[in-house]
Amino acid sequence: MKNYRIVFFGRIVLKSKRNIFNVVICILSGIIVAAFVLFSTDMEVLKRNIASLDPRWIGVALGLVALQWFFEGATLHVMTRPFFRIRFRDSFSLSMTGLYFNAITPFATGGQPFQAYTMRRMGMDLGDAMGVLLSKFLVYQTSVVGVSTVFIVSKWDFFRHEITAMIEGKTFLNFTVLILLGYAINTIVFLIALMFAIFPDTSKKLADFFIWILSKLRIVKDPAKTKVYFHGKLDLCGKSFRDLIGNPSVLIRSFLYTIFYMLAYIAVPYAVYRAFDSALGAEAAAFGIFAVMGAEAFVMLVSSFFPLPGSSVGAEFFFYSFFLLFFGGSDGLTKVAVIVWRVITFYLTIAVGVLFVVHANRAYNVPPDAEELEKEEIEKEETEREETGKTE
Repeated sequence: MKNYRIVFFGRIVLKSKRNIFNVVICILSGIIVAAFVLFSTDMEVLKRNIASLDPRWIGVALGLVALQWFFEGATLHVMTRPFFRIRFRDSFSLSMTGLYFNAITPFATGGQPFQAYTMRRMGMDLGDAMGVLLSKFLVYQTSVVGVSTVFIVSKWDFFRHEITAMIEGKTFLNFTVLILLGYAINTIVFLIALMFAIFPDTSKKLADFFIWILSKLRIVKDPAKTKVYFHGKLDLCGKSFRDLIGNPSVLIRSFLYTIFYMLAYIAVPYAVYRAFDSALGAEAAAFGIFAVMGAEAFVMLVSSFFPLPGSSVGAEFFFYSFFLLFFGGSDGLTKVAVIVWRVITFYLTIAVGVLFVVHANRAYNVPPDAEELEKEEIEKEETEREETGKTE
Protein backbone atom coordinates (compact mmCIF):
# COMPACT_ATOMS: atom_id res chain seq x y z
CA MET A 1 0.00 0.00 0.00
CA LYS A 2 3.06 2.23 0.32
CA ASN A 3 3.09 3.32 -3.33
CA TYR A 4 -0.65 2.83 -3.87
CA ARG A 5 -1.38 6.52 -4.37
CA ILE A 6 1.44 6.92 -6.88
CA VAL A 7 0.31 3.83 -8.78
CA PHE A 8 -3.26 5.15 -8.88
CA PHE A 9 -2.20 8.59 -10.00
CA GLY A 10 -0.01 7.25 -12.75
CA ARG A 11 -2.51 4.66 -13.92
CA ILE A 12 -5.68 6.72 -13.96
CA VAL A 13 -4.51 10.30 -14.44
CA LEU A 14 -1.49 10.02 -16.71
CA LYS A 15 -0.81 6.46 -17.82
CA SER A 16 -3.55 6.39 -20.43
CA LYS A 17 -2.02 7.57 -23.68
CA ARG A 18 -5.14 9.56 -24.46
CA ASN A 19 -4.99 11.33 -21.10
CA ILE A 20 -1.32 12.13 -21.58
CA PHE A 21 -2.07 13.59 -25.00
CA ASN A 22 -5.04 15.60 -23.70
CA VAL A 23 -3.11 17.03 -20.74
CA VAL A 24 -0.25 17.96 -23.06
CA ILE A 25 -2.71 19.68 -25.42
CA CYS A 26 -4.17 21.67 -22.50
CA ILE A 27 -0.71 22.74 -21.32
CA LEU A 28 0.50 23.58 -24.82
CA SER A 29 -2.61 25.61 -25.60
CA GLY A 30 -2.06 27.62 -22.42
CA ILE A 31 1.59 28.19 -23.34
CA ILE A 32 0.64 29.22 -26.88
CA VAL A 33 -1.98 31.71 -25.69
CA ALA A 34 0.35 33.12 -23.01
CA ALA A 35 3.22 33.39 -25.53
CA PHE A 36 0.95 35.12 -28.03
CA VAL A 37 -0.08 37.69 -25.40
CA LEU A 38 3.52 38.24 -24.28
CA PHE A 39 4.96 38.69 -27.76
CA SER A 40 2.10 40.72 -29.21
CA THR A 41 1.77 43.19 -26.34
CA ASP A 42 4.17 45.85 -25.13
CA MET A 43 5.72 44.60 -21.89
CA GLU A 44 5.16 47.87 -20.04
CA VAL A 45 1.52 47.93 -21.08
CA LEU A 46 1.15 44.31 -20.04
CA LYS A 47 2.65 44.98 -16.59
CA ARG A 48 0.43 48.01 -16.14
CA ASN A 49 -2.70 46.07 -17.09
CA ILE A 50 -1.89 43.22 -14.73
CA ALA A 51 -1.08 45.66 -11.89
CA SER A 52 -4.43 47.38 -12.42
CA LEU A 53 -6.41 44.25 -11.51
CA ASP A 54 -8.69 44.72 -8.51
CA PRO A 55 -8.10 41.75 -6.14
CA ARG A 56 -11.61 42.12 -4.72
CA TRP A 57 -13.21 41.34 -8.06
CA ILE A 58 -10.75 38.51 -8.64
CA GLY A 59 -11.96 37.17 -5.30
CA VAL A 60 -15.56 37.44 -6.54
CA ALA A 61 -14.59 35.47 -9.67
CA LEU A 62 -13.00 32.75 -7.54
CA GLY A 63 -16.09 32.70 -5.33
CA LEU A 64 -18.30 32.18 -8.39
CA VAL A 65 -16.12 29.25 -9.49
CA ALA A 66 -16.47 27.77 -5.99
CA LEU A 67 -20.27 28.19 -6.27
CA GLN A 68 -20.15 26.48 -9.64
CA TRP A 69 -18.32 23.50 -8.09
CA PHE A 70 -20.80 23.43 -5.19
CA PHE A 71 -23.89 23.33 -7.40
CA GLU A 72 -22.31 20.66 -9.61
CA GLY A 73 -21.80 18.53 -6.50
CA ALA A 74 -25.30 19.33 -5.23
CA THR A 75 -26.86 18.22 -8.52
CA LEU A 76 -25.03 14.90 -8.48
CA HIS A 77 -25.88 14.42 -4.80
CA VAL A 78 -29.63 15.04 -5.09
CA MET A 79 -29.88 12.72 -8.11
CA THR A 80 -27.83 9.92 -6.51
CA ARG A 81 -29.51 9.84 -3.10
CA PRO A 82 -32.70 8.02 -4.20
CA PHE A 83 -30.54 5.07 -5.34
CA PHE A 84 -27.61 5.05 -2.94
CA ARG A 85 -26.81 6.48 0.48
CA ILE A 86 -23.98 8.88 -0.24
CA ARG A 87 -22.49 11.72 1.77
CA PHE A 88 -22.36 15.17 0.22
CA ARG A 89 -18.58 15.28 0.48
CA ASP A 90 -18.40 12.10 -1.61
CA SER A 91 -20.79 13.58 -4.18
CA PHE A 92 -18.69 16.73 -4.28
CA SER A 93 -15.52 14.69 -4.73
CA LEU A 94 -17.10 12.72 -7.56
CA SER A 95 -18.29 15.91 -9.27
CA MET A 96 -14.77 17.40 -9.11
CA THR A 97 -13.26 14.29 -10.70
CA GLY A 98 -15.88 14.58 -13.42
CA LEU A 99 -15.01 18.23 -14.03
CA TYR A 100 -11.32 17.29 -14.23
CA PHE A 101 -11.80 14.57 -16.82
CA ASN A 102 -14.29 16.68 -18.76
CA ALA A 103 -11.69 19.45 -18.91
CA ILE A 104 -8.93 17.25 -20.34
CA THR A 105 -11.03 15.34 -22.90
CA PRO A 106 -12.50 16.55 -26.22
CA PHE A 107 -16.19 17.52 -26.07
CA ALA A 108 -16.09 16.91 -22.26
CA THR A 109 -16.60 13.16 -22.68
CA GLY A 110 -14.25 11.80 -20.03
CA GLY A 111 -16.04 12.69 -16.81
CA GLN A 112 -19.05 10.37 -16.83
CA PRO A 113 -17.19 7.06 -17.44
CA PHE A 114 -14.79 7.76 -14.58
CA GLN A 115 -17.62 8.79 -12.27
CA ALA A 116 -19.69 5.70 -13.11
CA TYR A 117 -16.89 3.28 -12.35
CA THR A 118 -15.91 5.14 -9.18
CA MET A 119 -19.54 5.00 -8.01
CA ARG A 120 -19.48 1.27 -8.70
CA ARG A 121 -16.41 0.89 -6.50
CA MET A 122 -18.21 2.81 -3.77
CA GLY A 123 -20.79 0.02 -3.73
CA MET A 124 -23.44 1.50 -6.01
CA ASP A 125 -24.97 -0.65 -8.71
CA LEU A 126 -23.34 0.22 -12.06
CA GLY A 127 -26.73 0.36 -13.80
CA ASP A 128 -28.04 2.84 -11.22
CA ALA A 129 -24.84 4.88 -11.46
CA MET A 130 -25.07 5.12 -15.23
CA GLY A 131 -28.77 5.90 -14.97
CA VAL A 132 -28.06 8.79 -12.62
CA LEU A 133 -25.38 10.18 -14.92
CA LEU A 134 -27.59 9.83 -18.00
CA SER A 135 -30.40 11.68 -16.22
CA LYS A 136 -27.94 14.34 -15.11
CA PHE A 137 -26.76 14.77 -18.70
CA LEU A 138 -30.35 15.19 -19.87
CA VAL A 139 -31.01 17.83 -17.20
CA TYR A 140 -27.77 19.63 -18.08
CA GLN A 141 -28.47 19.64 -21.83
CA THR A 142 -32.00 20.91 -21.24
CA SER A 143 -30.60 23.72 -19.08
CA VAL A 144 -27.98 24.64 -21.70
CA VAL A 145 -30.64 24.98 -24.39
CA GLY A 146 -32.97 26.87 -22.05
CA VAL A 147 -30.40 29.39 -20.77
CA SER A 148 -28.95 29.88 -24.26
CA THR A 149 -32.41 30.55 -25.67
CA VAL A 150 -33.03 33.26 -23.07
CA PHE A 151 -29.82 35.10 -23.98
CA ILE A 152 -30.21 34.67 -27.73
CA VAL A 153 -33.74 36.09 -27.59
CA SER A 154 -32.89 38.94 -25.21
CA LYS A 155 -29.37 39.96 -26.31
CA TRP A 156 -29.10 39.12 -30.00
CA ASP A 157 -29.90 42.63 -31.30
CA PHE A 158 -27.61 44.22 -28.71
CA PHE A 159 -24.57 42.25 -29.84
CA ARG A 160 -25.46 42.53 -33.50
CA HIS A 161 -25.52 46.33 -33.34
CA GLU A 162 -22.63 46.84 -30.92
CA ILE A 163 -20.20 44.47 -32.61
CA THR A 164 -21.28 45.60 -36.06
CA ALA A 165 -20.40 49.16 -35.07
CA MET A 166 -16.96 48.04 -33.91
CA ILE A 167 -15.92 45.69 -36.71
CA GLU A 168 -18.17 46.86 -39.56
CA GLY A 169 -20.32 43.74 -39.47
CA LYS A 170 -17.95 41.57 -41.44
CA THR A 171 -16.65 39.34 -38.66
CA PHE A 172 -19.94 39.20 -36.82
CA LEU A 173 -21.55 37.53 -39.80
CA ASN A 174 -19.17 34.62 -39.23
CA PHE A 175 -19.92 34.61 -35.51
CA THR A 176 -23.61 34.66 -36.27
CA VAL A 177 -23.24 31.43 -38.20
CA LEU A 178 -21.08 29.92 -35.46
CA ILE A 179 -23.48 30.90 -32.68
CA LEU A 180 -26.45 29.47 -34.52
CA LEU A 181 -24.46 26.34 -35.35
CA GLY A 182 -23.48 25.90 -31.69
CA TYR A 183 -27.08 26.42 -30.62
CA ALA A 184 -28.29 23.95 -33.26
CA ILE A 185 -25.76 21.30 -32.19
CA ASN A 186 -26.71 21.60 -28.52
CA THR A 187 -30.41 21.51 -29.40
CA ILE A 188 -29.94 18.42 -31.58
CA VAL A 189 -28.01 16.67 -28.80
CA PHE A 190 -30.83 17.53 -26.39
CA LEU A 191 -33.51 16.21 -28.78
CA ILE A 192 -31.57 12.99 -29.44
CA ALA A 193 -31.12 12.41 -25.70
CA LEU A 194 -34.83 13.10 -25.18
CA MET A 195 -35.75 10.69 -27.98
CA PHE A 196 -33.57 7.97 -26.44
CA ALA A 197 -35.30 8.53 -23.11
CA ILE A 198 -38.91 8.66 -24.34
CA PHE A 199 -38.80 6.26 -27.32
CA PRO A 200 -36.25 3.53 -26.53
CA ASP A 201 -37.75 1.02 -29.01
CA THR A 202 -37.62 3.50 -31.91
CA SER A 203 -34.13 4.48 -30.81
CA LYS A 204 -33.04 0.83 -30.90
CA LYS A 205 -34.19 0.50 -34.51
CA LEU A 206 -32.37 3.70 -35.41
CA ALA A 207 -29.23 2.50 -33.60
CA ASP A 208 -29.44 -0.87 -35.41
CA PHE A 209 -29.64 0.95 -38.74
CA PHE A 210 -26.51 3.00 -38.06
CA ILE A 211 -24.67 -0.04 -36.67
CA TRP A 212 -25.54 -1.89 -39.89
CA ILE A 213 -24.15 0.99 -41.99
CA LEU A 214 -20.97 1.17 -39.88
CA SER A 215 -20.52 -2.60 -40.12
CA LYS A 216 -20.74 -2.40 -43.93
CA LEU A 217 -18.09 0.31 -43.81
CA ARG A 218 -16.02 -2.04 -41.62
CA ILE A 219 -15.95 0.51 -38.80
CA VAL A 220 -17.92 -1.78 -36.46
CA LYS A 221 -16.29 -5.19 -36.42
CA ASP A 222 -18.86 -7.05 -34.29
CA PRO A 223 -22.37 -5.65 -34.95
CA ALA A 224 -24.09 -8.26 -32.73
CA LYS A 225 -22.13 -7.28 -29.63
CA THR A 226 -22.48 -3.61 -30.48
CA LYS A 227 -26.26 -3.97 -30.73
CA VAL A 228 -26.43 -5.72 -27.35
CA TYR A 229 -24.34 -2.93 -25.85
CA PHE A 230 -26.46 -0.09 -27.25
CA HIS A 231 -29.78 -1.81 -26.52
CA GLY A 232 -28.75 -2.10 -22.89
CA LYS A 233 -27.79 1.58 -22.77
CA LEU A 234 -31.08 2.64 -24.36
CA ASP A 235 -33.10 0.54 -21.89
CA LEU A 236 -31.14 2.15 -19.10
CA CYS A 237 -31.73 5.61 -20.54
CA GLY A 238 -35.49 5.01 -20.65
CA LYS A 239 -35.53 3.68 -17.09
CA SER A 240 -33.49 6.67 -15.86
CA PHE A 241 -35.88 9.11 -17.50
CA ARG A 242 -38.93 7.40 -15.98
CA ASP A 243 -37.30 7.41 -12.54
CA LEU A 244 -36.50 11.11 -12.88
CA ILE A 245 -39.99 12.08 -14.03
CA GLY A 246 -41.46 9.94 -11.25
CA ASN A 247 -39.65 11.99 -8.59
CA PRO A 248 -40.71 15.66 -9.03
CA SER A 249 -38.72 16.83 -6.01
CA VAL A 250 -35.46 15.45 -7.42
CA LEU A 251 -36.34 16.75 -10.89
CA ILE A 252 -37.02 20.32 -9.72
CA ARG A 253 -33.97 20.52 -7.44
CA SER A 254 -31.64 19.06 -10.06
CA PHE A 255 -32.85 21.61 -12.62
CA LEU A 256 -32.48 24.49 -10.15
CA TYR A 257 -28.97 23.44 -9.11
CA THR A 258 -27.91 22.98 -12.74
CA ILE A 259 -29.23 26.42 -13.72
CA PHE A 260 -27.46 27.97 -10.71
CA TYR A 261 -24.30 26.17 -11.82
CA MET A 262 -24.57 27.63 -15.31
CA LEU A 263 -25.35 31.13 -14.07
CA ALA A 264 -22.33 31.05 -11.76
CA TYR A 265 -20.16 29.92 -14.68
CA ILE A 266 -21.25 32.60 -17.13
CA ALA A 267 -21.09 35.31 -14.42
CA VAL A 268 -17.33 34.82 -13.89
CA PRO A 269 -16.39 37.04 -16.89
CA TYR A 270 -18.35 39.91 -15.34
CA ALA A 271 -16.14 39.76 -12.24
CA VAL A 272 -13.07 39.61 -14.50
CA TYR A 273 -14.41 42.61 -16.46
CA ARG A 274 -14.97 44.62 -13.27
CA ALA A 275 -11.47 43.74 -12.05
CA PHE A 276 -10.21 46.14 -14.75
CA ASP A 277 -12.30 49.10 -13.55
CA SER A 278 -9.27 51.27 -12.75
CA ALA A 279 -7.66 50.54 -16.14
CA LEU A 280 -10.91 51.29 -17.99
CA GLY A 281 -11.33 54.63 -16.20
CA ALA A 282 -14.39 56.50 -17.43
CA GLU A 283 -15.54 53.41 -19.36
CA ALA A 284 -15.58 51.24 -16.22
CA ALA A 285 -18.82 49.30 -15.64
CA ALA A 286 -20.26 50.65 -18.88
CA PHE A 287 -21.95 47.30 -19.49
CA GLY A 288 -24.28 45.49 -17.11
CA ILE A 289 -23.89 41.96 -15.81
CA PHE A 290 -26.64 40.58 -18.05
CA ALA A 291 -24.84 41.78 -21.21
CA VAL A 292 -21.55 40.22 -20.11
CA MET A 293 -23.28 36.97 -19.17
CA GLY A 294 -24.93 36.97 -22.60
CA ALA A 295 -21.51 37.26 -24.25
CA GLU A 296 -20.20 34.33 -22.22
CA ALA A 297 -23.28 32.28 -23.10
CA PHE A 298 -22.46 32.90 -26.77
CA VAL A 299 -18.81 31.94 -26.20
CA MET A 300 -20.00 28.74 -24.54
CA LEU A 301 -22.22 27.91 -27.51
CA VAL A 302 -19.59 28.65 -30.15
CA SER A 303 -16.75 26.81 -28.42
CA SER A 304 -18.84 23.77 -27.48
CA PHE A 305 -18.11 22.01 -30.78
CA PHE A 306 -14.39 22.88 -30.85
CA PRO A 307 -12.64 19.46 -30.87
CA LEU A 308 -9.67 20.07 -28.56
CA PRO A 309 -9.78 19.31 -24.79
CA GLY A 310 -11.47 22.16 -22.97
CA SER A 311 -12.16 23.77 -26.36
CA SER A 312 -8.55 24.97 -26.09
CA VAL A 313 -7.49 27.86 -28.33
CA GLY A 314 -11.05 28.15 -29.68
CA ALA A 315 -12.46 29.25 -26.33
CA GLU A 316 -9.71 31.87 -25.93
CA PHE A 317 -10.20 33.19 -29.45
CA PHE A 318 -13.97 33.53 -29.15
CA PHE A 319 -13.72 35.10 -25.68
CA TYR A 320 -11.25 37.66 -27.02
CA SER A 321 -13.46 38.41 -30.03
CA PHE A 322 -16.62 39.01 -28.00
CA PHE A 323 -15.08 40.71 -24.98
CA LEU A 324 -13.07 43.20 -27.01
CA LEU A 325 -16.36 45.11 -27.03
CA PHE A 326 -16.46 45.40 -23.23
CA PHE A 327 -12.88 46.62 -22.98
CA GLY A 328 -13.47 49.49 -25.37
CA GLY A 329 -11.52 47.83 -28.19
CA SER A 330 -8.36 47.72 -26.05
CA ASP A 331 -6.30 44.83 -27.37
CA GLY A 332 -3.95 44.75 -24.36
CA LEU A 333 -6.68 44.71 -21.70
CA THR A 334 -8.71 42.07 -23.53
CA LYS A 335 -5.70 39.74 -23.88
CA VAL A 336 -4.94 39.94 -20.16
CA ALA A 337 -8.65 39.33 -19.44
CA VAL A 338 -8.53 36.18 -21.60
CA ILE A 339 -5.65 34.77 -19.55
CA VAL A 340 -7.25 35.68 -16.19
CA TRP A 341 -10.59 34.17 -17.23
CA ARG A 342 -9.03 30.99 -18.59
CA VAL A 343 -6.84 30.42 -15.53
CA ILE A 344 -9.79 30.89 -13.15
CA THR A 345 -12.40 28.86 -15.04
CA PHE A 346 -10.29 26.15 -16.70
CA TYR A 347 -6.78 25.62 -15.36
CA LEU A 348 -7.88 26.07 -11.75
CA THR A 349 -10.49 23.35 -12.24
CA ILE A 350 -7.81 21.02 -13.60
CA ALA A 351 -5.40 21.81 -10.76
CA VAL A 352 -8.02 21.28 -8.05
CA GLY A 353 -9.79 18.42 -9.82
CA VAL A 354 -6.65 16.29 -10.06
CA LEU A 355 -6.34 16.46 -6.27
CA PHE A 356 -9.81 14.95 -5.98
CA VAL A 357 -8.85 12.23 -8.45
CA VAL A 358 -5.94 11.37 -6.16
CA HIS A 359 -8.28 11.60 -3.15
CA ALA A 360 -10.54 9.00 -4.80
CA ASN A 361 -7.69 6.56 -4.27
CA ARG A 362 -7.73 7.12 -0.54
CA ALA A 363 -11.48 6.89 -0.17
CA TYR A 364 -12.40 4.20 -2.69
CA ASN A 365 -10.86 1.25 -4.49
CA VAL A 366 -8.92 1.88 -7.65
CA PRO A 367 -11.31 1.55 -10.60
CA PRO A 368 -10.03 -0.73 -13.35
CA ASP A 369 -9.39 0.61 -16.82
CA ALA A 370 -12.54 1.86 -18.53
CA GLU A 371 -11.97 -0.39 -21.53
CA GLU A 372 -11.81 -3.51 -19.33
CA LEU A 373 -15.03 -2.57 -17.55
CA GLU A 374 -16.79 -1.83 -20.83
CA LYS A 375 -15.75 -5.21 -22.20
CA GLU A 376 -16.91 -6.90 -19.00
CA GLU A 377 -20.28 -5.14 -19.19
CA ILE A 378 -20.82 -6.12 -22.85
CA GLU A 379 -20.02 -9.76 -22.09
CA LYS A 380 -22.42 -9.72 -19.13
CA GLU A 381 -25.26 -8.24 -21.22
CA GLU A 382 -24.63 -10.73 -24.01
CA THR A 383 -24.72 -13.66 -21.57
CA GLU A 384 -27.98 -12.40 -20.07
CA ARG A 385 -29.48 -11.99 -23.56
CA GLU A 386 -28.45 -15.54 -24.52
CA GLU A 387 -29.89 -16.99 -21.30
CA THR A 388 -33.16 -15.13 -21.88
CA GLY A 389 -33.32 -16.52 -25.42
CA LYS A 390 -32.79 -20.08 -24.19
CA THR A 391 -35.49 -19.65 -21.55
CA GLU A 392 -37.97 -18.44 -24.16
